[in-house]
Amino acid sequence: MDFSTIKRNIEAKSGSSYKNVQEIYADVRLIFKNSELSKEDAHEQLKHMRALMPT
Repeated sequence: MDFSTIKRNIEAKSGSSYKNVQEIYADVRLIFKNSELSKEDAHEQLKHMRALMPT
């Protein structure tokens, strides 16, 4: 999952689009969770993401 896929799904006119905001939120959280798991991410970036997405 990535932000361009989310954008494509939001803009889709067919059945592949999101049905509600919760589906978008779930995909954004997935991106953030995957970023946290990546060893290449910097500490500052993780701190900002955690501030945006409280648990």
